[in-house]
Amino acid sequence: DALYYMGLAGWGANESIAGLGPVLNLAAAGDLELGRTSDIVTDAMTAMKLTAGELNKDGIENTIHFTNSLAAAMSNSNTDVDQMGEAFKYVSPLAGALGYDINDLSLALGLMANVGVKGSQAGTGLRQALKNLIDPTDKVQIAMKKYGVSLYDDTGKAKDMRTFMNELRGTFGDLSVDIYDSNGELKSGEQIMKEYGHSLPTTQQEKLNAIVTLFGTRALPGMLGIIEQGD
Repeated sequence: DALYYMGLAGWGANESIAGLGPVLNLAAAGDLELGRTSDIVTDAMTAMKLTAGELNKDGIENTIHFTNSLAAAMSNSNTDVDQMGEAFKYVSPLAGALGYDINDLSLALGLMANVGVKGSQAGTGLRQALKNLIDPTDKVQIAMKKYGVSLYDDTGKAKDMRTFMNELRGTFGDLSVDIYDSNGELKSGEQIMKEYGHSLPTTQQEKLNAIVTLFGTRALPGMLGIIEQGD
């Protein structure tokens, strides 16, 4: 099954043989069925424009780089390979179009997972947040200009995702919003805004409203997960 999914993704015999080892390691580390792991890896690598058998800028073969990134995210955040695969399904095509590095995307999804935003919820939330900045409404454009938020640098080239996340944290990172209810369950964006939208000190209230304007209510819990966590 693993080789079947590699074949569907257009991998040749040599790429499949070379890639089977890293995929096996990831499946073992994540305690996940091998075919499912291969499906996740091949789909997401294709979406991220990573060609099996080629080396990345650091001289590491792409399949090894990709599977290592997922293993690191799983080991250092509250998620697993299957949940990462579900998140990739929704956001990796857009991330690939922006030229994002898999390490940065895994980092963003891992930070979201740490606050309970996982799987399809993480993928759709991050996709919405990025789409809002790619094709902003007039209201979003005003907020982007006011707070200096942009996915692109002065030359029109997409910033790398880690730079973008650090800029968000620098602008909005001093919020103190509890995103869990009294039962320890993650609040929805609507619940967060109902509780805090008018009760925070002026500066914090303005920042929370700005985050909702920029990224949308549905993406709010996950984006707060990225913004409020430490270095």
